[in-house]
Amino acid sequence: MVQEAPMNTDRREFLSLAIQPARLTIAETGWYLGFSDHDVSVLASLGLLKPLGHPPLSGSKYFALVELEKLRSDPRWLGRACDTIVKYWKDKNAGRSATGSASKEVSLTSEASDGGRISS
Repeated sequence: MVQEAPMNTDRREFLSLAIQPARLTIAETGWYLGFSDHDVSVLASLGLLKPLGHPPLSGSKYFALVELEKLRSDPRWLGRACDTIVKYWKDKNAGRSATGSASKEVSLTSEASDGGRISS
């Protein structure tokens, strides 16, 4: 049985507010929807979440609570978001392991071609 870490104090306080702010940060958006900060950034970059205004790529992004309320209550969107996150990390990890394998192959190939000697 996997045991989750205890809820962080800021998250607990935010989620227990009687009235939440109309504009949420990336962290607050993650808390509200049940995703991590990294996941919110991925969902925004892939168009599943739309930040307010036109923030620069490296700028702070805020999300409208009224829009997040709709998404939070839509099981189809939540399923799509979960699938998107899983695929994103699967692809990223596959690329990382493929790159590692390729560099090992190059290293082994070059060692074999020079008889395993280290050239100076």
